[in-house]
Amino acid sequence: MALIHFARYPSQLDGLGYDACGATWITPSITPAEKADLHGKPVFAFVGEYDMTVKPASVAAGVKELGRIVGSDKIATDYSKPAGHTWLSRLYGSPKKQCSKSSPLQNCDNYDLAGNILKHVYPGLKTPLWSAPNEGLYWLSQSAYTGEQTPKQIGAHSHAGVYMSDKCRKKPSACKIHVHYHGCHMGVGNKYELKYRLGSSVIKRGGFNNWALANDVIVLYPQVLECWFFLPHNAAKHNIFWSRQKCIGASNPQLVMVQGMINDLQTGDALDRLSVMRA
Repeated sequence: MALIHFARYPSQLDGLGYDACGATWITPSITPAEKADLHGKPVFAFVGEYDMTVKPASVAAGVKELGRIVGSDKIATDYSKPAGHTWLSRLYGSPKKQCSKSSPLQNCDNYDLAGNILKHVYPGLKTPLWSAPNEGLYWLSQSAYTGEQTPKQIGAHSHAGVYMSDKCRKKPSACKIHVHYHGCHMGVGNKYELKYRLGSSVIKRGGFNNWALANDVIVLYPQVLECWFFLPHNAAKHNIFWSRQKCIGASNPQLVMVQGMINDLQTGDALDRLSVMRA
């Protein structure tokens, strides 16, 4: 979904970071006008060396296509970590010298994937404290952003996660917003959460919040029931039948939901819908 967001709303975004995803399915649909807006925007792509779900060669092919659009000098990649299909965060537990080939969230030798993404998009960021903030974590009801349908009817969870420091809460328009789209089955209540006992660890210890605190950034963690509906087969698994055009277009209801939350967080209109997340 991050790739669709990047392609469809290029004038709003400063850059893109993504993990273990190919991009060749989205690049042919990018229009000349979108390409013009995307040119010069930084892109960071990561994939584990032993990822068998989305193989490094597939990620590399997509990166090559994106390089033709944004400029090859704006691309940064890392395919070197001996891990599987995973998100790496130095805030998630004790560092392990040997990466896991199966765990979807892990601390592999203190590798800071979130920081590497943010530093590529925004050079010169302040280095944060290497601890996860316990305050500033909230739930935001997603039902206000799904129109006449319920979140479940568009494959979404009832609530999104939000990290917002006191400074950003007092003046949200002065803070940037970073959107983190969780991986398949890694949202709250998803099967990886249960199997690996992740809970809300992606939100609390995925690696973005400490950077956000140090650099006046709001982090939005939208949540879906399983996978984002970026292609029709993902939607069909929930008996929701969307065309490919609807999935990859700006009118994708999940993307519209996220856009609504971004707008209300930026203006402060979402503040009354926030509830404190337990530490």
